[in-house]
Amino acid sequence: MTGKLVAIKVGKNSGGKAATAALAAWKSECRSMQLLRFDACKAGGEVLALHEQFIPTCTGVGPTKSGGAYYVMHAAGTLGFKEAPNTDWDVNVRKQLFSSLVTSLYAMHVVGQTHNDLHGQNIVVDENLNMALIDFGELKVPEKSWVMGYKRDGNAVWRWAEVLAGCPQGNLWATSFDQGYLSPPVAAATKQCLKKNWGVDADFVSKMDVIMNNGMDRKLPHAIMALYKTAFVQSNIPAAKSNFPAEFAKGCLDWDDAKMKDVMLQKQFEDHVQCDSLPTFFWTKTSTKRGKTRTRQVQQCGNLKGACATLEPSDGRKNIWQCEGMSIARGSQCGDFIPCLTTLHEAYKFTQPFAR
Repeated sequence: MTGKLVAIKVGKNSGGKAATAALAAWKSECRSMQLLRFDACKAGGEVLALHEQFIPTCTGVGPTKSGGAYYVMHAAGTLGFKEAPNTDWDVNVRKQLFSSLVTSLYAMHVVGQTHNDLHGQNIVVDENLNMALIDFGELKVPEKSWVMGYKRDGNAVWRWAEVLAGCPQGNLWATSFDQGYLSPPVAAATKQCLKKNWGVDADFVSKMDVIMNNGMDRKLPHAIMALYKTAFVQSNIPAAKSNFPAEFAKGCLDWDDAKMKDVMLQKQFEDHVQCDSLPTFFWTKTSTKRGKTRTRQVQQCGNLKGACATLEPSDGRKNIWQCEGMSIARGSQCGDFIPCLTTLHEAYKFTQPFAR
């Protein structure tokens, strides 16, 4: 619809529960990516432009006719950062690719999301040297993001600076990473290397210091947004390009707050049904006290906003619904359970009655 190339992933035709679970997992990831694009819309034109340049998004998920599932997203490059030591990229290209990485992470962090899986095949480059991030299955808000290892966004900045600048640890870090690699002597060597090979200034080094120290100490914040604002990164960001426009977000900068809120609620809870339409919404409780037996109807997850529900009858001890939690969280996924909302949730108006 936008004239852009897409990539299609097709799952194994496993059928049954396995196929249902795969489809649910891919839908959850796709939904998270689309919500990320809406986050960019809310942040304004400058941030949205960065997402369209560096962050491909999901355009659709569905079942195949043969019992599997398919997943469609923008096609990005196929050459991972892990191949950097084997390329003939010159120093200016390497500076540009590093600045692109920092900028793409800034674009995510500024809207309250982190990537959490930046290994050498999830940062990719195409034949025109456009960099993009892929594989958003571990999106998390910063306070719940990884704080150590290669999955930490801040550690990725340190790691790929080493690799792209041809620093002492570069060849090792291209294909291997361990928290133990992070140490003050290595940090000092990295800074000296970046000064020598890339000519970074004192402001850049001070911002990298925060990223490195927080990575070694395993604490937040990631501190990438400050690095993005340095003169080095700003002067090496490539020219703006709309590599990954999303038809589902077309015109979003013109939406008012009410429409934006409704669009995001509808997207987040698109797979939910109405809790009160499920046959197990109530269960019968029988109790005997002083020789008198009393029977009454008890509502599952009473006075709460949603649940991961089951169709198995409950007696108050077995088959109890999982109330709220993952059923109302961003990018929610209830696994084998049915996600539902009660009338107390503001997105209830977007849900449909349950149908077998």
